[in-house]
Amino acid sequence: GFRGDVCQGNRITAKAVEGLKAGMTLYRNLSAAFEKSLEARPCERLLKVSLSVEASDGELRLKARCEDGREAALSVPYSETALNQQRAEAMLCAQLGKRSGCFSFGILSLEGSLPHLGAASINALRRELAAAIDAQAPGSVPLLNLRTGGVSAEAVSALLPVRVSAPGELMRSKYCIRHELGLCPKQCGKPAKDLVLVNNGRRFTVRFDCRNCEMVLI
Repeated sequence: GFRGDVCQGNRITAKAVEGLKAGMTLYRNLSAAFEKSLEARPCERLLKVSLSVEASDGELRLKARCEDGREAALSVPYSETALNQQRAEAMLCAQLGKRSGCFSFGILSLEGSLPHLGAASINALRRELAAAIDAQAPGSVPLLNLRTGGVSAEAVSALLPVRVSAPGELMRSKYCIRHELGLCPKQCGKPAKDLVLVNNGRRFTVRFDCRNCEMVLI
């Protein structure tokens, strides 16, 4: 390997490199600029939450639905209706439309005569809804955040076709942990015994359908 001082398209400028000959194929294995961009912007996963807001009879009612199916509701009494409804609506949209933890909120509908509330009070309502959703278990299929060999199973399941073909199966995919670790029977000659994945205290059996080259989560 050698360091490329300047890389522009398919032209690489470098100091004298011993053993480098015309016609050799060069592979770029590291880009300093790309690595810096990754460090500056770490990836994160946000779940979208849709909010329905209704105000009537001295009560503000908020209903939140997360994209993974979890729901939460909150109602608070109020005694003062905002004189400037346009400003109250803008305040609610601005404060409720922020993120809390791993949740990104957005207002789906807004009805009724809105109360006069400060930014701190609205932020507290949003955080309370986020905590209520977070306290619930996700939908029927758990959201796995398992990392094996630097590959996120969560990300892989979003990219590769996933299907369920038998009772008890949570996921069947062409992505295979054994292949990722170099433990595929075709690679190492050893039988593909079941593995166990542990996520937030829950245990999942991983079986390997090597005939169809598929991994099955039980």
